[in-house]
Amino acid sequence: MVYAEKHLQTLLIGLLCPYQAYFIHSEYESGRNYPDIFLERIPDVPMDYVKKRDEAKLAQVVADVEIQLDGYMTSKRFARPDVRGFYGVFFCGTLYKWAEWGKC
Repeated sequence: MVYAEKHLQTLLIGLLCPYQAYFIHSEYESGRNYPDIFLERIPDVPMDYVKKRDEAKLAQVVADVEIQLDGYMTSKRFARPDVRGFYGVFFCGTLYKWAEWGKC
């Protein structure tokens, strides 16, 4: 199969959807130009970042992510044998922990 730009755009938009701090625009008109994907920050929506000084919070971040993924994977929509879930937690630009749901 040959992948085209539209396939990559669709994949990226799908990956970005869970981030509720941004509006996602595809082919957004801007002065007669159309960027493929434009992320517009939503004011007053907090974003969670783990800063280096907050390293002690990493265990809680991982626990929260596992709870969130468990909620997704046990929902009616995803509780099927053909669906797999994964998570990754990055700290200071490095993969801190990743796991597959059910093997966390």
